[in-house]
Amino acid sequence: MCTKHPESKTYLEKTRLGKQIERCSKCRSERVAKSRVKQIQKLKNYFGGKCINCGYNKYLQALDFHHKDPTQKKFGLSDNRSGRSLKKMIEEAQKCILVCCRCHREIHIEMEK
Repeated sequence: MCTKHPESKTYLEKTRLGKQIERCSKCRSERVAKSRVKQIQKLKNYFGGKCINCGYNKYLQALDFHHKDPTQKKFGLSDNRSGRSLKKMIEEAQKCILVCCRCHREIHIEMEK
């Protein structure tokens, strides 16, 4: 039984080191979500950690990857629900610019004109 989520059924899961641990599905989902957030933060830091237009750098969560050529876009980076490897994410991010959410909106408004 999970101590954090007593209503959830647990199961054995193999770790990267080959050990088996008992985990519930809710704990696993939380772990995966935290891991994805960390991966996106690493990616944003790798690409400068600030908006290339205005220099904004207060919150990494407010920074978005904008594809310079939307036809080259294989997947979106900012939401990262796909669980891709860091290598594939870096390859995709190289097609992008890192901008704050405000500048990102302005870019899209200008594209619509």
